[in-house]
Amino acid sequence: MSSKELTAVKEETLDAVSKRIKALQSQGEIHFPPDYSPQNALKSAWLILQNTVDKDKRPVLDVCTKASILNSLMDMVITGLNPAKDQGYFIAYGSQLAFQRSYFGSEALAKRIDPEIEDIIAEPVYEGDDFQYEIVMGRKRILKHKQTIESINSGKIKAAYCMVIRKDGDVKKTELMTFDEIKKAWAMSKMHPIEKDNSIKAGSTHDEFTAEMCRKTIINRTCKPIINSSDDKHLKIAAMRSEVVAAEAEAAEQIEYHANQEIIDIDPEGDPGDPGPGPETTEGQKQEQTWDPCTAELQQRYPADKASILKAECERRNINISGLLPRQAHDVLLKAIKEKEQKDQGQGTEPPAPGQGEQKGQEEPPPPGEPDVGLNCSRKGRVVHVEADCMKCPDREDDSGRIICPHYQAYMDNINGNKPQTAAAGGGGPDF
Repeated sequence: MSSKELTAVKEETLDAVSKRIKALQSQGEIHFPPDYSPQNALKSAWLILQNTVDKDKRPVLDVCTKASILNSLMDMVITGLNPAKDQGYFIAYGSQLAFQRSYFGSEALAKRIDPEIEDIIAEPVYEGDDFQYEIVMGRKRILKHKQTIESINSGKIKAAYCMVIRKDGDVKKTELMTFDEIKKAWAMSKMHPIEKDNSIKAGSTHDEFTAEMCRKTIINRTCKPIINSSDDKHLKIAAMRSEVVAAEAEAAEQIEYHANQEIIDIDPEGDPGDPGPGPETTEGQKQEQTWDPCTAELQQRYPADKASILKAECERRNINISGLLPRQAHDVLLKAIKEKEQKDQGQGTEPPAPGQGEQKGQEEPPPPGEPDVGLNCSRKGRVVHVEADCMKCPDREDDSGRIICPHYQAYMDNINGNKPQTAAAGGGGPDF
């Protein structure tokens, strides 16, 4: 970015924020701690922003929108934080810039909202520590924590806790998290420090400074409800905006990942008697229009049209796939199909072997005394006997007893209309 362009961005963002802050102060809508200078914080932020890059090493002042830059600076000032004091940092989520509080910033903001808070302390609990706590009236209270150098050197963290101390010495709030809960919180980070086997990624910040990262997580967890309890609407919006921006960016990233990918065509093994696509078939009419989600053709990434076909197939079969990624939904669908096939085989409704055709229906005579009425059932691919087969068919009725099989419904309509059917010669019967 040239110096001229940099000056233009500065005027549209930094100078605009300064004017807006002064207007809010003159109207008495925002107030700052006595030791906080908005102008000094803005100057420090501008110097930091000029050297801040996104995940692709591009300057955030080049890739982020001017509106998001302005909002991030406003959020920083309204919350009374200063990046020069490590109270927060600027993060680019795509084209959106957000000001993210550090745990130093969370502590400072909590103390600003509740002036009675004297200190906020956090400690990890190691394997071998003598640690006891109790819960009284729904509130946790640390009874004892005795730690040794040996337990610290073991590096085996079991939990972490945080206590908010009031100026009169009383404990205002205590928060406790197990190490598994802490790792679940880390798994949501864009840094992805947790591997699929739930181990910490080697060489990551969370691996090198595990205890410090535990303190950071538990402090942020403890301070969040205090910050959200503020009556200052400007402060609450500023404090929560970074979470909203991060959530929207994560959702957009998931949509782009799963719906805007290169289409992968997999040519199926052709049938010798299949002449293949005709001369009028275009490239856009290839595999995607005839893709069958009931096959085991799994992909790492699903294009939008295949994802839609998959969703429609699951809805048709009343399979709940809410919250699942396309690949997970495909696995669920295939499992349901396999279970249905196994259930049908267990009830004697498996399709006939090649060459047997309708003979299977003739080889299974109905029980004595029951009418020998045959139907060409397209669902089973063979002739079935109404009383012997239809009454056992799971596709005949739904859970409420309503007939859903069109073949059986037609048979019952004819019976009720005094039009009895007889088996056709050769085991055929009417083809509904």
